[in-house]
Amino acid sequence: MKEKDFKKKVCRLLEYGIEQYRTRYDSQSRLIYYYWILGYTREQNYEAIKKWYYSHNHQSRTWQAKPQMALDNALSAVNSLYRSKEAKNQRPYEWFQIQLRAPDALKIITFTPDYRLQKFIFSLLHYARNKIRSLNKFDLPWEAIIRFDCCSDRSYLEKLDFCKSIGLITKSEECSRALKQSRIYKVNFRFTEDGNSISILEDGLVLLFSPEELRKMYSKWYFKRIMARK
Repeated sequence: MKEKDFKKKVCRLLEYGIEQYRTRYDSQSRLIYYYWILGYTREQNYEAIKKWYYSHNHQSRTWQAKPQMALDNALSAVNSLYRSKEAKNQRPYEWFQIQLRAPDALKIITFTPDYRLQKFIFSLLHYARNKIRSLNKFDLPWEAIIRFDCCSDRSYLEKLDFCKSIGLITKSEECSRALKQSRIYKVNFRFTEDGNSISILEDGLVLLFSPEELRKMYSKWYFKRIMARK
């Protein structure tokens, strides 16, 4: 299954739950695999599946009649997947990273002329693109934020506040230390599906603008950094 199709099926499961009888196992397996891709630990994966089960009125006779049996089966499936991946020494991230597109970079630079802030926004949107669950929501832990480009534990609040001030993201749920859950945000950005894939902001800039245009847009130092990607 292609990445795009897989993501669509996962998003629908997260939003609507099991919609047809006799699809519980396949639906559950797809979500368990999805959470493994996102880097969840075994415990986090099972907790996410458990939360998903209780969040919907699933069309599943097993869940309706014997919910504990369904949860036990989910725990067994999680353990089975992680044992298999650990035995093969497989890492989850490499094939599933969804890239932004060149037109996304064009949207980003309209938010601010500040190059470092543009880089931060690009990192934030790339992270959100790959972490989105249903309704455009995604978990955003502090540990992830400070790894974004041009960010640190001293500057992240200012940059995050800017993103909220322009409506790029809005906080949906507060963090819960007791449940070890990070804040949940909603991303209010229409990602582009067409155009050249780009892994960093500079890739998009050199596709969208000529060197003369970039020289006028950025300082000499930043211009050199951008052109180094060409």
